[in-house]
Order: sequence, then structure tokens, then C-alpha cells
Amino acid sequence: MGPRRPVGSDTAWVRDPAGHPSDSWLDPSAAADLRVWLDAFGPDAIVLAGLSTSPYLEVAREHGVPVVLDHQNVEADLAEEIAALEDTAPRVMMRRLVAQRTVVRESSVVAAVNRVWAVSPRDGQRLTERYPISAPVDVVPNVLDELPPEPRPPSQRPTPLVLYPAAFGFAPNLDAARWLVRQFLPAVKPSIPGATLVLAGSDPPVELTEHQDRAVSVTGSIPDMSALFGAATMMPVPLRAGSGTRIKILEALAHRVPVITTAKGCAGLDVEDGIHLMVEDDLDRWAQKAIALHRYTSTSDQMTADGRRLVEQMYSLDALVSAVAHGLGQCLSSRGSTN
Repeated sequence: MGPRRPVGSDTAWVRDPAGHPSDSWLDPSAAADLRVWLDAFGPDAIVLAGLSTSPYLEVAREHGVPVVLDHQNVEADLAEEIAALEDTAPRVMMRRLVAQRTVVRESSVVAAVNRVWAVSPRDGQRLTERYPISAPVDVVPNVLDELPPEPRPPSQRPTPLVLYPAAFGFAPNLDAARWLVRQFLPAVKPSIPGATLVLAGSDPPVELTEHQDRAVSVTGSIPDMSALFGAATMMPVPLRAGSGTRIKILEALAHRVPVITTAKGCAGLDVEDGIHLMVEDDLDRWAQKAIALHRYTSTSDQMTADGRRLVEQMYSLDALVSAVAHGLGQCLSSRGSTN
């Protein structure tokens, strides 16, 4: 797979009526290599990792074995929500075209494979609602590869540190970061002395890296985030768009970091408001809730203990192994009825 490029950096796909921006993310020679590998290994099933691997579907189907789409998002929903975030006419038009092409691509792929793996029951339901001709859907959740050692509770972390980890080349994450810098941090600083906001992740734009507030730190990519998660006293996730499930929330819960999120931010995760994290769609109320979490440490300690327990039970490798085993079992049972 070649390097990903931002939407708009390569527009050759626009001139192809069946084109999609993800077409340029893949090395054209990879299909030939895949054919050689499949001939050599003779697999019982083939799993395509995401909609961007759909150019490999034709090669995969040549081998007469079940093909699974491991689907991270309902991509058409996500593309439409991202288009709604844009505020300039050319970018809105381009994003809307991406959304239209994504509907066409996604509908054809989910119908052409034998099974689809969704990351949550919510995403699975949405796929079958949007595409009635979709192949059967199984739920294979996003999980953490490993859990950190039992971390300190928030009340024992001495410095207030607000952490937002993200890939900032992804429009919903940049939208969230802008709001945190411009509105959230100024609102909480007077009541949380010494509070800092750390924006950690790839592709931060100049508007973030050159921000003048000393209370804002933009780190760029960090190979190991465990130290930041271990020090954080809060992780806000003010997402207005998105699909799939947020690994960053699972990481925060595993490290016992108090989380405030929109319903969109935690969609698909089996979390309860007030038990594992706080859910609030009225962003005007976020500052008050953030201040309360930093003042009433017994509340945040209990909430993060319950959040950690949830990850251990439902989002560990054991949970993934069970889900994959079930998904593959369903796939192999249909081997005689490949599309």
C-alpha cells in the first residue's frame, strides 16, 4: 500500500466515473503480487482490510474462497459528515463528490463479498439499513493490543493535563482540535490553574503548531503515548463527525483517564454516560463538567475504575479472538456459496 494523500492532492479519480480518491493510495503492482501470494498459500478465506483495499477484490474472488470485508467505518456516512464540516465552496463541492463516489463504491463492495465485519452492532445495523443487498454482517470490535499496567487514579496525578490524541490530517479531528484551542481551554483555565492542552498526533497544521498560547502543546507523532496517557487528567473528544469506534477512548479508559465526549465520539462503544465516561452534546456545558471532574476526584476515580474494567472485559485481545473466531466460522461455513 502506498502513502495516503489528503483529498484534493490527487484528482485523477474525478475524471473516472467509477473513480474514488482511495484508488491512488495503492501500489498498482500490489494486485499482481497478491495473485502470486494467493496461488502460493491457497488460503481458505481472504480478509480485505477496509474499503480502500477494494481494488484487490477482483483478484481475491478469482480463488473461489470466501472473501470478508473488514470494515472500519460506514464510509458513506463518514464522507457525508465530513462534507458538512467544510466551509468553502470548492472544498464542499469536492467533499460532496467524494461522498457520492463512496456510496457507489461501498454499496458494490459490501454486496460482492461473502461477509462484512463491522466494529460495533451500531455500525452493522447501519450498514444493513443503508445497503439492503449487503452480505451478512458480523461484529468484530476494535480492541487494544495490550492493556497498560494498572495506572494511577486521576486524583493522584499532580498536574492538570488535557490530552487530545489524533491524526490531525483527518478533518473531524482538526475540527475538534480547533474548538479545544479556541473555546474549551480558555473556558477552563481560570478554574483549573496550570491546565495545559496537549495535541498529540500526526499531521498537525501550521495553525496548531504556531499557536501562541503557552498552555497549548502540539507534539506531532509520538511512537509511545503511554506516558502522556499516564499523566493526563482528562481527555475531551468533541467530535461532530465520525463512524466506527474511537480507539483513543479505549486507550484513555485503559489508562484511567476521565473522558468527556459527544454521543458521536463514543458511538458504537458499549459505554454508559456517568458510569464509564461523560457524554454531552451541548459543548457549552463542557467547561463546567471538566471543572467538576478536576474538583471532585472521587467521582473521576470511580468512573475511570469502571472504564478500565470495561476495557478489560470487552475490548481486550481475548474479546477480539472470540469475535474473529466466530466471524471466520461464519465465513467458512458459507464456502460453498461464494458470490
